[in-house]
Amino acid sequence: MRKLPVICVLTGLLCSCSDNSPNVFVVDIVDPLEGAAAIEMVQFPAGAFLMGSDLRSAWVIEIDPVTLRPDTTFNFERPVHAVTIDAFKIGKTEISQEQFKSVTGYNPSRFWGFYNLPVENVSWQEAVTFCNKLSDITGLEPCYDLESWECDFTKEGFRLPTEAEWEYACRAGSDLEWIASPDSSGLWLTSWYITDSTFITHSVASKEPNPAGLYDMTGNVWEWCNDFFKIYNCNSQINPAGPKLGFTRARRGGSWASSAIDCRPATRIGSHPGWGMSTTGFRIVRR
Repeated sequence: MRKLPVICVLTGLLCSCSDNSPNVFVVDIVDPLEGAAAIEMVQFPAGAFLMGSDLRSAWVIEIDPVTLRPDTTFNFERPVHAVTIDAFKIGKTEISQEQFKSVTGYNPSRFWGFYNLPVENVSWQEAVTFCNKLSDITGLEPCYDLESWECDFTKEGFRLPTEAEWEYACRAGSDLEWIASPDSSGLWLTSWYITDSTFITHSVASKEPNPAGLYDMTGNVWEWCNDFFKIYNCNSQINPAGPKLGFTRARRGGSWASSAIDCRPATRIGSHPGWGMSTTGFRIVRR
């Protein structure tokens, strides 16, 4: 089987929510291999940040089954809580249709015909199957059991990011509500969303990156994360991987069909892991 080129971009990123010191970015390229299916990954060092947001008002999500009245209100972005993360590598871009097809042999996307579009209409289960196949191709031990769908974080292969890893990478040292500002006025610089997308996906890396050099972290397509989707634990945590059980998996970052408020580092929603949507793709990580 052909070995898929994987490019690893090393950074000297300093990630903290408690200071505004400038970040240091790409300093080296390791094993640059050419090819349409090459995957670039950015190295994030271990660090800590504040996860979540208090921006949204509470949402009613539970109804008392007897009275049929609202029983409990939750805001899925609350509470803001401290998280410590070990070092990891994350894809510089969302996985493209070319990359997905080169590994799986098919392209599930609704939007196609232009170079380097993100893969979409892909379920969580298809995304983790891609991760296992990519691990096999590159000689790494796969992370997922494709019968139980459990992830073994001790394995060295590719997987989906945890929600904590995703938000840590998206924020890249910032505690602002949007990637580069406290409001959405500059969102068009980094994100394809409902205001400027013309209701289609666009080539990855066709807008400006976040401060760490990652493209399309908000907008273009929602990105699957590894975690089951539930409300946050309010305690400080180290390498949180989400609940052990659940019915839906987390998605992050907003899409071409999203409003500005959904294109923020803290935004999170859940969807059935077997469903593919034209608004949803993914990017990969490994330790």
